[in-house]
Amino acid sequence: MAETSEEMSFPAERVEGIVLKHAENTIATDPYDENKVQQWIVAITEKVLEDLVGLNKPFKYVVSCVIMEQNGGGINTANSAYWDSLRDGCKVVVWPPDKKKNETITCVTTVYGMTI
Repeated sequence: MAETSEEMSFPAERVEGIVLKHAENTIATDPYDENKVQQWIVAITEKVLEDLVGLNKPFKYVVSCVIMEQNGGGINTANSAYWDSLRDGCKVVVWPPDKKKNETITCVTTVYGMTI
């Protein structure tokens, strides 16, 4: 049986929901604490990856997470990939989506999905 294009496509909307859930559950309203950042990053990336694998989609995933203190500085990033642009994908999720939720932290999580 042939798989539909939806089954084979990168689930960007689901990825966003998964990332937001785990960032919220991990950091919540905690203020920025340099001593907790590494444990937050590990928790977010591992939980996101676990949920992605649970989707049973034909993808290999890479999850990257950056947590920074809100102190007026900015961040500029870029990604480049050579892949199947119809099926592979990348989703960048910024948490919190509403700065009122946590004014001291920005968490940027990037998920790459490459078809197997």
